[in-house]
Amino acid sequence: MPPAPAGDCVGGRVKVTVIHNPSAGEGSTARRDLRRLLKAAGHEVVYRSTKAKGWKQGIRDAEDLVLAVGGDGTVAKVARRLAGRPVPLAMIPTGVGNNIARALSHDLAIERDEARVVDSLPSRTPEPFDLGVVSGGPPLDHFSEAVGVGLIPELIAESQHRRKVEEVAHGEELQHSIDLAVELLEGMQPQRCRLIADGDDLSGDYLLVEVMNIRSAGPRIDFAPGADPHDGMLDVVALPASSRDAAITAIRRGRPFDERVPAVRRLAREVELEWTAGHLHIDDSLWPDDADSPCKATLGVDAGALLVLR
Repeated sequence: MPPAPAGDCVGGRVKVTVIHNPSAGEGSTARRDLRRLLKAAGHEVVYRSTKAKGWKQGIRDAEDLVLAVGGDGTVAKVARRLAGRPVPLAMIPTGVGNNIARALSHDLAIERDEARVVDSLPSRTPEPFDLGVVSGGPPLDHFSEAVGVGLIPELIAESQHRRKVEEVAHGEELQHSIDLAVELLEGMQPQRCRLIADGDDLSGDYLLVEVMNIRSAGPRIDFAPGADPHDGMLDVVALPASSRDAAITAIRRGRPFDERVPAVRRLAREVELEWTAGHLHIDDSLWPDDADSPCKATLGVDAGALLVLR
């Protein structure tokens, strides 16, 4: 897909299509407040909730700007549908991890303030942002954060199960997810993965393999602290069992997976991934439904496929 063209600042009054997940993470952004702020700034507003029908069509009909309000899952769903289009994406991150927003801004306090985001829209500039590409079986064609096997899909699946039987206190979701990631990593067994990065065979037995478009995935785990979503490359990280303790320490302390966490690391434009059993995660989605059979996928880069406001 050809890269989306960069442009000038958003400028004055525009038509803003708001795609809002009202139940995302720690967020408290209200529909009426957001509409009021946008209208007061002179913008035309089209509001769509991800909890109601019509939000996908709302993205297809968007003309000037899409504002995603929610967590990484909401932003990734919107990004897939904007790939290759000249309609830029802005975001108000109200989730738990907010990894995509963190890849674009060093100050989440500002980005989570809807009034400050709305005020800044006219001066923000659309900038190309890479998306990962998935082929070879999985139903989703693009990813914003990462694709991987091992820890993160296990974390997603276990989190979904536990949400049915236990309630996490508001404001404690991130720490709860971090604690669960540590618990799972402590008990995981490595699995055999066929891993080919730009023709180099990196296959081995790993606790996790992550193919990153941005630096972090899951509960703000910086698997690839140097990842750049503007370089046309994917960052491959594969963790052997011998690095389990170092990885647990990094996750507990909120440290990046740097040289203190020995791992196989590689920059690549194309990655072939095949694993013996278990789910693959594509951002926050799991595939396949039957996790007991070997599966494979090919990953690449759609350079500059998305326009995001910086």
